[in-house]
Amino acid sequence: MIIVEIISLCRKPQAKTRLLQKSNLSWKLGNGYLDNMLSQGLLEIHHSPTKYATTQKGKKLLDRWKAVAETIQALSNA
Repeated sequence: MIIVEIISLCRKPQAKTRLLQKSNLSWKLGNGYLDNMLSQGLLEIHHSPTKYATTQKGKKLLDRWKAVAETIQALSNA
C-alpha cells in the first residue's frame, strides 16, 4: 500500500524528490498522495528546505497496519 510506504519512509523526514524516488511515484501522482496525506494529518511539513515527516496520527496508522499484516501472516501460516 503506497500510503503505508510513504508514512514508513517519512519516519525520518524526507525531501519530496527523494521520497518520490524511493516510493517509485511520478511527480504528479506523488504530489496527489502527499497533498492528501497532509490534509488527513498523516504527514506534516518538517522545517526548511521542505521535508515531509510522519505525524503521531500517521504513526498510529502504521502501527495498526503492521498489526493487521502480522495477523494475516499468522493466519496464512496456520
